[in-house]
Amino acid sequence: MLDFDAGKYAGFVWPAYGLTALVFAGLVADSLARARRWRRSLEAREREQAGEDGLQKGRGP
Repeated sequence: MLDFDAGKYAGFVWPAYGLTALVFAGLVADSLARARRWRRSLEAREREQAGEDGLQKGRGP
């Protein structure tokens, strides 16, 4: 079941696996980085809105 012998095609198969793993790792890293940026942006917007809400509530008579 775990026969990793690619025979005469090993020169093509193993680099393809390596490239696939590299691209997959890059996609995961990019997704995580975008999620962190999105979360920071959301938190900043929430802080801005909370500040604006506080200013509006404090303006009453």
